[in-house]
Amino acid sequence: MTIIGKVVGEEHYRYATAQNNLAGLLQDMLRFEEAEALCRQALEITSKTLGESHSVYATRLNNLAELLGTTERYGEAEPLYRQALEITQKTLGEEHPDFAIRLNNLAVLLKATGRYEEAEPLYRQALEITHRTLGEAHPDYATRLNNFAGLLDSTERYDEAEPLYRQALEICEKALGVEHPSTQTVRANLELFLSEKPD
Repeated sequence: MTIIGKVVGEEHYRYATAQNNLAGLLQDMLRFEEAEALCRQALEITSKTLGESHSVYATRLNNLAELLGTTERYGEAEPLYRQALEITQKTLGEEHPDFAIRLNNLAVLLKATGRYEEAEPLYRQALEITHRTLGEAHPDYATRLNNFAGLLDSTERYDEAEPLYRQALEICEKALGVEHPSTQTVRANLELFLSEKPD
């Protein structure tokens, strides 16, 4: 980041991108306080350089919201997710894969807070958009299937959830390979589902 800062300056949107990327790495390392500080700095720089109606600003909002959600600060995360969704809708439209990502992320938060009825239509819409824009063989489609299956599982709709988990796993294995972390996550979700599903 120091090199980028020297080349483009610390108020440049590319510097904010470097901060954002480092924040993601720190989040993966569970260094949440450091990650949050960088996310907030990146958001501020992007606001100043590109404006708050830009799709990149929506991405920065989404990333900060994801971090807050990871640390169970749902009340802080939700308005950021909603703002990111609104900006993405206006800038990229409802048929863009990024809009599906924003829908999915908000749905994940709603599910985490037990608001299943609010989450379900968002999951369905995200799944449909991803199907239309990226196709059934894309790993992002598998992610949407997996997440929606989790909601169906949580609402005890086991017969609906199981085929979605299985389809998500099949897509991940073909697209990413059996050892990929995403494939392993989906496989673990299916195995847990099968072990806990009532007979």
